[in-house]
Amino acid sequence: MAIEINANPHRLDLDWRWIFYAREKDCLFSINPDAHSVEDISYIKYGILTARKGGVKNSEVINCFSLENFKKFLNRKVKRNV
Repeated sequence: MAIEINANPHRLDLDWRWIFYAREKDCLFSINPDAHSVEDISYIKYGILTARKGGVKNSEVINCFSLENFKKFLNRKVKRNV
């Protein structure tokens, strides 16, 4: 499972303090600039700062995965509790 860190400064949905809880649950993270224009792509820096503040490592961010590892992540078998 991956949780989005929305980096738009008007949103910043995931407070950095929740990152510790998510990591305890073995969640990965996706850092998303929530860009609606080319200029908004620069918002990614806020997501990176949030992730760093929560102690997230590069290996826990799916944006940092190699293409091969990203494909493995997408094609993994997910165990669902229904």
